[in-house]
Amino acid sequence: MLSALVAVAGSLLGVVLGFFAQHLQADLAHRRHLDDLKREAYGELLRAVSASYAQASSGGAPQRMPPSSRRQPLSSSCPAPRSAAPPATW
Repeated sequence: MLSALVAVAGSLLGVVLGFFAQHLQADLAHRRHLDDLKREAYGELLRAVSASYAQASSGGAPQRMPPSSRRQPLSSSCPAPRSAAPPATW
């Protein structure tokens, strides 16, 4: 009877330890994946900043938007405000 209890306790202990080991491995893999994503995003940022700096230092003009996609100035797209009194004439 004692050997059966030891076998059951050993099996349960093995299951619990296996669960914790598997959980730890999954957590470490997730952290490595997040670190890789952060490293990749930071690399892209550095490449963009470097390209922008190279363009600015070489005297290259920034790319302009086509005329159709530019926003109209507010003064031309909005009507003039109405005044309560007519303008004074001297």
